[in-house]
Amino acid sequence: MKTETVTSRESVFCAINHEPADRTPIDLGSQMSTAISMFAYWNLREHLGLSTDHIRIPDMVQCLAYVDVDILERSHCDCILLEPPYRRTSRSDPRARITNSGFEPVLQLLPVLLADKFSFRC
Repeated sequence: MKTETVTSRESVFCAINHEPADRTPIDLGSQMSTAISMFAYWNLREHLGLSTDHIRIPDMVQCLAYVDVDILERSHCDCILLEPPYRRTSRSDPRARITNSGFEPVLQLLPVLLADKFSFRC
């Protein structure tokens, strides 16, 4: 196996500065735009034989999960989330939250605007 010659920090700085490095930095969940779906995260932890008891879900709208340190280390990630956890972070089974929440959507008809009532200028 090839050994790494730069640290995670150096690898990230090389990527930011468009400089060559021995490998591409790996990021999984260091910000919400690189986060993982709570369903995919559940399946990943199950596949790796890790506990799914305490999956933290900071964003129920986007269905995102925080990536725990055991996954970051196992994946050799170079970036970590520096933001402290939200106060209302849920710690539960994401499937139970969605399926057993009593959510009953109601269809609401909204007025439709027709394009022929407007004049468009190019």
